[in-house]
Amino acid sequence: MTHPSPSTEVAEPAAPDERRASTLELFFDLVFVFAFTQVTGLLAANPTPHGLLSAVLLLMVLWWSWGAYAWLTNAVNTDFLLPRLVLLGCMGALAVVSLTAPEAFGDAAVPFAVGNLLVMVLHTLLFATAGGKLNRAAIRWLSPTNMIGSLLILAAAFLPDAWRGWIWLAAVAVLYAGPFITGVDRFSVHPGHFSERHQLIVIIAFGESIVAVGVGATAEGGVSGLELATGLVAIALVSAMWWRYFDSEAKDGEHALVHAQGVARPRLARDTYSYMHLPLVASIVLMAVGVKKTVGHAESHLKPLPALLLCGGAALFLLMLAAIKLRRRERVPVSTWAGVTACLAVTPVALYGPAIVALGALALIYVTIVIVDMRSKYRTL
Repeated sequence: MTHPSPSTEVAEPAAPDERRASTLELFFDLVFVFAFTQVTGLLAANPTPHGLLSAVLLLMVLWWSWGAYAWLTNAVNTDFLLPRLVLLGCMGALAVVSLTAPEAFGDAAVPFAVGNLLVMVLHTLLFATAGGKLNRAAIRWLSPTNMIGSLLILAAAFLPDAWRGWIWLAAVAVLYAGPFITGVDRFSVHPGHFSERHQLIVIIAFGESIVAVGVGATAEGGVSGLELATGLVAIALVSAMWWRYFDSEAKDGEHALVHAQGVARPRLARDTYSYMHLPLVASIVLMAVGVKKTVGHAESHLKPLPALLLCGGAALFLLMLAAIKLRRRERVPVSTWAGVTACLAVTPVALYGPAIVALGALALIYVTIVIVDMRSKYRTL
């Protein structure tokens, strides 16, 4: 169910153009390479349910910051001086957020919260001054929830540790409820640019999995033959996931956004990208922790949480691809549902057998899905 904006005035669809992500936007995204590494590092150092909850909350706040600027740069031309200076200034604030992320619930809670608040303040100011008439009207409705959520995170920094997690939960709830409650009907969306921005952040998430392979293989110094073999299997898994996303979803998502008319376009952008791409990206980032543990301990079984992250992450990725298709009212291939079930079925192997066997099974599942989907696609051509 979607809710209309409080006003009946809606944004006109962005005119079809060839606008693509600028080099400044690509530069801006580099901050999130380190941010994702911090999230996986936090969870790898504390592989417990509490550590998982902390990592997920942290990732949700980071994603909201990134998503806010994806909408902003979709509406504002970054070739001009003011947007350029604001984005570079925001990178400084995000650097503080990323550097302090591992202690965001502890000793570095204040600098993290201040940096996060500054990110949202700069976002609101630039949208309000350079976003165009209707986008400015839209951000006036959305900015209160962004500010309230960010201020709650700041307030949590001054409260006892026992309260911080609960306040963070409330803050995240406020942030994510905002676009659903106030609506996004006034926003104009350039579909090609918006889709590309999200494709690029998915690439960054995949990059974190590649980094995890290297970190896991070299954690204890030299690299053995088994670690090399395990690393190659992990690369095969990530490559098949990349193929599954970019050979299908990336193209279908942009196509659907281009052909959406009126308020359907910003609503589709909100649902399939701002909301549904979060668990999709999270599945890759959290799976990276399982990959790191697997590459470093290929002959051993995994502990419960790394096993869940490895197999559950692989399953969640496919599940979100299915959910996105359902939101667009498209048919979900049987191979996707079968893949979700098969990935979850590998969990006992990861818990009780050699980790490399579980990793190999997941890679085989994904390669099979890619082959089946390719054959199905070419039959219809």
